[in-house]
Amino acid sequence: MALLLTHMHGLRSNCSFFAALMLGAFLLLAGCLDSQTRITSPRTGDIFDACEEITFSGYAFSARAGLLPGSSLHWSSDRDGMLDNSSQFTLQSLSSGTHTITLTAVAKDGPPMIDSVEITVQERGAGQLFSGVAVDPYISGATFYEDRDNDGEQDAGEQESSATDDEGRFSFPGDVSPCSTIRMKDKGLHIGLPFPGELKARVASGQAVAEHVKFLVEIS
Repeated sequence: MALLLTHMHGLRSNCSFFAALMLGAFLLLAGCLDSQTRITSPRTGDIFDACEEITFSGYAFSARAGLLPGSSLHWSSDRDGMLDNSSQFTLQSLSSGTHTITLTAVAKDGPPMIDSVEITVQERGAGQLFSGVAVDPYISGATFYEDRDNDGEQDAGEQESSATDDEGRFSFPGDVSPCSTIRMKDKGLHIGLPFPGELKARVASGQAVAEHVKFLVEIS
């Protein structure tokens, strides 16, 4: 697995979720919409890597009560049980396999309203050797460690990388496990000055994503 850290700006949009809410509210007020529950994300057939962050969003309308609050929305998986009570949330902890995700809305004025989708979470891959390049431009003298339990600290037994060379290259002595996080330990130098940022990379099956407060970095 190779790692490349470099600047990019990322933006996540929830426009489709809120557009669906606005359209539903308009139709409900116009008397054109019966009570309903709808999952807007994920969608049936979606496939996710192990440890990939999954966004769940949905809504429910009651013909009498209008838009139901998040506390009335109950999410569950046929594999993992109850997931959350809200209109939108994220998870990285679903077990591997096929899941039937069910959103059940409970209103005071009628029976439960239900919608469901089927998604797949891929199996975790085996550990693999991990090397990379820290670019901002090149960061030299930096080290990284493998945070296997994702607690934000380097615990006993969590391996550390070699220091990045003048071209930002580094590697780990042993295999890196999927679902761990690669975190910067010593920040090193950036164009001759101490690097002010902090880089981390979430490792999934065959890929990882590195994050900085001001940018997102894809790793391949």
